Amino acid sequence: MIKTMIVEDEKLAREELKYLINKEDDFKVVFEAGDGQKALDILNKHQLDLLFLDIKIPGINGME
Repeated sequence: MIKTMIVEDEKLAREELKYLINKEDDFKVVFEAGDGQKALDILNKHQLDLLFLDIKIPGINGME
């Protein structure tokens, strides 16, 4: 299983992407974050295989 995380501040976009990813047999969204700081907190504690990252998010942006 490929463990993924979605970082997206728009809830509807995050939910749609999660739906599409979870339809695939080998992929599973295990974490979601709506801002950069929450994403960093999760990434510092957990090992993931793939990250879907919005560049323009509140707080710490996707490029930082």
